[in-house]
Amino acid sequence: TEGLAALRAAIAGDVLSCSDDADVIGNSSDNCVAQPFRTLAAEALGAGNASVGWHAPLPWLLVRPACAQDVSTVVRLVAELAARGVWGNPRARACKGAESPLYVAGGGHSELGALTTNSVVLDMRPYFSAVEVHAAAREVGVGAGARLGEVATALRGTGLAAPVGVHPTVGVGLMLQGGLGRLARTHGLSVDAIAAAEVVTPDGNLRYLRAGSSGISMSAEDDELLWALRGAAPNFAVVTRVVLRCADVSRPVCAVRGAHFFAKDEDGAGGHNSALTLLGSYAAAADALPAVQSIDAIIGRDSRGALGIALQAVSLNADLRFPPEVEALLGVSASMAAAAECAVKCAYDDIPHLTLDGAPVVSDERDLTIEAKGTGAVGSACMARRSSKGDQGADGVLSYVRQRFVAALTPSALAAILDACGAAPTTMCCVMVNHCGGAAREAQADACFAPRDLEHSVVVIALWTDPSSAARAACVAWAEALDTALGACDAPCGAPCPAGRYAVDVVPWHLASEHEAADAFGAHAARLRQLKAQLDPLGLLRAVPPLGDGCDAADTPPSRCQRAQLWFGGDAAGGGMVADPLPE
Repeated sequence: TEGLAALRAAIAGDVLSCSDDADVIGNSSDNCVAQPFRTLAAEALGAGNASVGWHAPLPWLLVRPACAQDVSTVVRLVAELAARGVWGNPRARACKGAESPLYVAGGGHSELGALTTNSVVLDMRPYFSAVEVHAAAREVGVGAGARLGEVATALRGTGLAAPVGVHPTVGVGLMLQGGLGRLARTHGLSVDAIAAAEVVTPDGNLRYLRAGSSGISMSAEDDELLWALRGAAPNFAVVTRVVLRCADVSRPVCAVRGAHFFAKDEDGAGGHNSALTLLGSYAAAADALPAVQSIDAIIGRDSRGALGIALQAVSLNADLRFPPEVEALLGVSASMAAAAECAVKCAYDDIPHLTLDGAPVVSDERDLTIEAKGTGAVGSACMARRSSKGDQGADGVLSYVRQRFVAALTPSALAAILDACGAAPTTMCCVMVNHCGGAAREAQADACFAPRDLEHSVVVIALWTDPSSAARAACVAWAEALDTALGACDAPCGAPCPAGRYAVDVVPWHLASEHEAADAFGAHAARLRQLKAQLDPLGLLRAVPPLGDGCDAADTPPSRCQRAQLWFGGDAAGGGMVADPLPE
């Protein structure tokens, strides 16, 4: 009690404890939580979904720092307690199931990792959500609690855009471990755009890092830390603010999209053969596009079980016509293209999100038509509406996400995707294919992001509404099976197709995360482990992607609650809920 009072007196922010209130959430009567804990849990589950029932333990303390110095104070306290052995054996810090003393809850998609017993959670959202635009310098400063939607809002109308993802609820954590968006092909990843960062290292020291600045003296260790922050930041520091270089997006852009649906009895194989032919044409067309253009896809089923493929092509130069093969995929006739009736010309800020139900739909691929679209901030209702099916983050929708980078969409990979979508446990399950390549493939000496062979990001999204263990098990197994199949796909010549992992998808409580660390960090893993041992010898930051240091997970098996936690990673991740825990 005295220590808690001292901490509250030492910082300007809020310190909240389970003992502050006797309210109970979920089915565990010994989890006493104050209202702020209830709020944090509700955010982790998805708004309004606390009544579904959940069993994950809650942290010891929830701290809402008001400034970077508050973060430093809390980190020093946790380090002192860790040195006394409060959190057990530091050797196990990267193993699955190892209890972690310090968690950081950022702007979005991080709360489930934070809700672990006997830990201190830094909730960055309340006081670190500011976004500051520096138009003259073409930079934007983003607080650790901000979300991408707030970044987009701050930049709207300035003619600038940050090379970040498109999902508005994602926080800063994703951009510190990669960051894929519509500018990836022309300007690289989010990590490539990091100009500066304010961080608190595990020793409690506050550092401001900016490479190439004459006014800031950077040590060799600072240089190494900034390199590590560009791809593996959660392992090395609590990032309080990051500064990103922006791109000029003042020119109009162009977007075309359309959906193909295949009747289940169309060719005796559930539309599989026709769909596979279409996807093969899509993959070939994507490979031929210039960097200023991209084409994404969503593969899934409609409510009746019919296989569907929605495509969206985007050109960052509205005056540059799409190649004929792309126009053919989207049903654009020569007369339509000549009349400029096939696309939406709009501001970069107004590019619509692609959904399977939101694109113009036709009965078959030979008669695809694209509605004429006007310019303006809103666009047509058809282009603007969201999916009418269950959406990630929607009330009552649970999700489990796996993600993999591929160097090519090989025939075997496309067949695996279609086979999986046809046999998915729910019609809500889908696969998103995001076009990368271009500048994203260019290796950067000052960034540790390793899987640079990425031409496409394949995101496997299992969605369901039944909160039972059986439903969850079926959906998790489906996503894991497809992810495994994609990793085994070969290139046409028979050589293995290079694959990589998004670090956010490699988490300590994830299935088989140890061997996946190599896919995420590649040749940089040893260098990262050396820096980790130097900067975080006590293992304060353990709730992070493991660096593959050979810990034996059998020494510290995942707990019941840890195995129940579902990680919402990837650029397309949504809030969602966590289902029943796995049986022992």
